Formats: sequence, structure tokens, C-alpha cells
Amino acid sequence: MKRGILVFGVICFLLSGCGQQKTEEFKNQEQQNQEKQTKEQQERDQTTEETGKQEAGEQEAALQEQIDGYFEEGIEKDSLFGKTELLSYRLQMPELTLANAAIREQVREFFDEERDDFFFEKERFYWMADDCYRGMLTSGDEEDYSWGTDWYFNVDYTVATNDEQYISLVRHEETYGGGAHGSYLMNGTILDAQTGAKLTLDDFLSGKEDEKAYLSEYLIEQLADDAESLWEDYAQILVYSIYYDPNFFIEENKLIFIFNQYELGSYASGPRFPEIPLEKLQDLENAVQDKEQAVAYAEGLKKPESATHYLVELPAGEKFNADLDGDGLEEEILFPKDGIIDGWEARIIVNGKKFQFPIDDNIIEEYIGLLDLDSQDGKYELAVYAYGPSDDPVTVFFRYQDGAMYEIGRAESIFDRKGMVSGGNYLFGDGEIYGQKYIYTPLETRVIEATWQLLPQTDQIVEKEKDYYAFSSGGSELWREERPYMLLDSVILYEDCSRDADYTTVESGSRITKFYGTDGKNWLQTEILSGDELKCGWIYVEDWCVESTRDQYTQADQVIENLFLAG
Repeated sequence: MKRGILVFGVICFLLSGCGQQKTEEFKNQEQQNQEKQTKEQQERDQTTEETGKQEAGEQEAALQEQIDGYFEEGIEKDSLFGKTELLSYRLQMPELTLANAAIREQVREFFDEERDDFFFEKERFYWMADDCYRGMLTSGDEEDYSWGTDWYFNVDYTVATNDEQYISLVRHEETYGGGAHGSYLMNGTILDAQTGAKLTLDDFLSGKEDEKAYLSEYLIEQLADDAESLWEDYAQILVYSIYYDPNFFIEENKLIFIFNQYELGSYASGPRFPEIPLEKLQDLENAVQDKEQAVAYAEGLKKPESATHYLVELPAGEKFNADLDGDGLEEEILFPKDGIIDGWEARIIVNGKKFQFPIDDNIIEEYIGLLDLDSQDGKYELAVYAYGPSDDPVTVFFRYQDGAMYEIGRAESIFDRKGMVSGGNYLFGDGEIYGQKYIYTPLETRVIEATWQLLPQTDQIVEKEKDYYAFSSGGSELWREERPYMLLDSVILYEDCSRDADYTTVESGSRITKFYGTDGKNWLQTEILSGDELKCGWIYVEDWCVESTRDQYTQADQVIENLFLAG
């Protein structure tokens, strides 16, 4: 009995040990399977993650290489009643795929700047249309406040070249602002496809002497057969453009130069597009037929003439020769690169002799001007420019005579080529200087159209006093819709610039929509919207007080809200 129990116990023990072993083996196997599954899942997850990152990277790379296009169009209505359509506009910029994604930000910055310029110019164009519309209303020619969307301002960009070297874009501008026909302008831009930098003509040339002269002659030769339809001095105008203001783009490995309507000929003769293969830029001297003529045109640029608006800019550090005093002998002129002394004096060297003059703060250091203010007196003038301590521009004019140089006058404007191109200032060689200046009018600080005159009797430049100064377009007008001139009190509005003229009283709550100009003393030509009626006339100001009721005056800022006073 005991043996049986013992045997049974041994058997049970053995069976128990085997069961435990099997259980352990099963657990181990299950754990291994789980670990294997976990590892496989991790591998799958990792593969998925890497694939996702790769796809995301490819998508990001695609985005980096892409500059989105832009399109906007609309119609602007009149600022008085918001009913009449004055100006339609359109801006179209192309989608651009970049071969070098690293320059995306530089190219995008260029597109952003172009877009900002468009909307700034569109705003200016709109105010011109609005002025025209107001003139029609006040003249009585337009009774129903509706004249259709006649004016337009459209800008489209096209891609002329987009490869590993260059991104070349052409801006097409179509405008109509009254008159017999619209206007069409083109402008080219070339960007380095590796750096995103904007390239100039100098970037395509080697810098050899007379290189631009030969390039000019190469282009002139292409226009020779059509010369009768162009301006008489078209060749000089072309040379001037190549040296100082080239407009061009790249297409099919050629530099194509743009001369818009009116540049080389009349509107009817149309634009011109002379061109040169890039490969010929390497040997320009042998690319032209008449080298002497090319150099002669280039030498002519160093003297003021009609093609240069009677103005040549002499770069600092370069010597130029010109007959300043009209004695038949040319003087050697140098504006040294260290020609600014203590920030407000300028040094000019003529025939080796140094002359130093007080100018103003923020003198332009890059160049001085060589001008011919009066093309009949046989003399040239020199000019130094400064922006003043707070953007108060000034041009200081000098004469050279009998071995001495002296100041002959100043104008509160800058007469450089940039101003000539933008329409700010003009020189016609008639002894008068046409420009713009800031003045403190009877009510506001304003930009007016001013004229200065070179008096032959005294060789002095003086400002011509006028009975009426027109305010320059733009200026503070551009923000008047946000901060309008509102009448806080009544004002007297005269029909003419005279206290004896008929007048009416305009009540408070009305809005002054425009100041046209002033006599510079007491009168302001003014336009006021009173209810739905547009009134135009003159308000009288005395000692910065406005005539609010007949023969009674109130301080200006208590009569008119949001006056503009520059510090």
C-alpha cells in the first residue's frame, strides 16, 4: 500500500515536472512570437515613416521650386459718391518653376516688390481719373455722374527665359488716361538663376573701354534702314539709354533692347527692339562697322545736350573735360571720392585747383551734375545735390569763371536724371528750371510746382514768383479717404480769388475733397462736398485763421480736421 502510494506520488511528480516544462516552453515560444511581431510592426512603422518623410520632402522640394502666380482685377469707383466706375485694373504674374530652389526667397521678394509697385501706381492712376471726373462734375458737362469705365491700368508679366543661367521677365503695361489713344510700355528684368540677383548691363560686359559705345553702334546699325520714321537725334537718344538707362531682356540667347513708343520716334512709328546675340558681347569692337562714329556718340554724352535733358552726371572719382566758361578751352573736372567734408561741405577740383563749398546735410556722394541751364550763353554749370537733414532736398549750382568757382543759386529740389525720368523736374536749356518744392501754404505743408530762373544780367538763380501755385498730384491726397478733411465749422467759399467776389457759406459736416492750389499768401482753391452737391471756389486764410463767417475768423485746426503739417 505504501509502495503504491509512493509510486503514484513519483508518477505525479514526474507528470507535474513535464507539465511545467511544457508550459515554460509554450510561454517562451509565445514571447518570441510577440517580440517578432513587435519587431516586424516597428519595421513596418519605420518604413511608413521614412516613406512619409520622403514624400513630404519631395512635396517640400516641389514647393520650394515653385513661385505661385498671381492674378487680380477690379474696378475703382469715384471717391465722392461711389457710383461711377472710373478705372478698371488688372495684374497678372506668372507661375514660375525654379531650377535652383535656393533662390526662391530672392525671386519671391522681387515679385512682392513688383506687386507693391503695381498697387502704388494703380492708386496714383485712380486719383488722376478721379480728378478728371471731378472736373467734369464741376464744369457741368456730366449730369448723371456716369461716364463708363474709360480709364484702365493693366500689367501682365511674361517669362522670356527660365533656365539654369537666367530668369528673364518682361512687364507689359497697358494704360488709358484720356486723350486720343492709350499707351503701351514694356520693361525687361533679368535675374541670376543661381543667386537671384538682379543683373545690369554691366554684368554682361567685360568692362573694356568704349564697350558700350560699340554696343550702341551695333544697335543703331539695325535701325538705319528705318531712320526716316524716327526722331532726328534717335542715335544720340539710343546711346544715352545704353549708357544710363538700358531696358532689355534675354530671349533665345540674345539681349533684346526695348525702346518704347515716343522714345526713338512718334507714337505712330511704334516701339523698336534692336538685339544682339550673347556671343557677340565678347568681341563688340569687331561687331560694329563704324567704330569712329560709335566713339563720337559716346564722347557727346559727356556734354549736356537735348538727348540728355541738358544734364550729365559726373561719377565721383572720374575726370571729365568740358568748357565751363565758354572760352573755347576745356577744363578738367573732378569730384573726388573723398569730396564730402564733415558731412555737409563738398570739394570740387577744376584744372587741379580745389574749391570747397558749404552745401547741406546728406550730400549725394556718388556724383555731381554738369548742366547747361541756358543753351544760348555758351557756358556750363556744375551742381551738387543734398537731401538735407530731414528729406529737404536742395540742388546748389556753380559757375566757373576766370579761374574761380562760385555759387550762383539754389533750388529746393534735386535735378538729376532720376527726376527727369520720373517727371519731377525738367531742364530745357531755356534758362529756366522747372521742379517741385515743399512750402508752408496758408494751411498746410504742400508740394508745389515751382520755377527758378537764371538771370543773365547777374548770373544768379532766383525763384520766379507766381500768382498761382498748383499743388503737385498725389502727395497727401492719397490718404484723404482714410483721414478726410472734415469741416468742424462753417467756411466762406468765394467764386474767385477776391474778397469782392460772390460767395456762399458752406456748413459744418461737409468734406473738403481737394485743394487745387494757392496764391502762396492768403487764398486756397478748394473743392467741397456738401451733401450731394460738389462746390468749387476759394477760401480765405489770414494768420492761419480761416474765414468761417463773413469777416470773422477761426483758428484753422478748429475749422478743418486732419490738416497736414510736416515738422
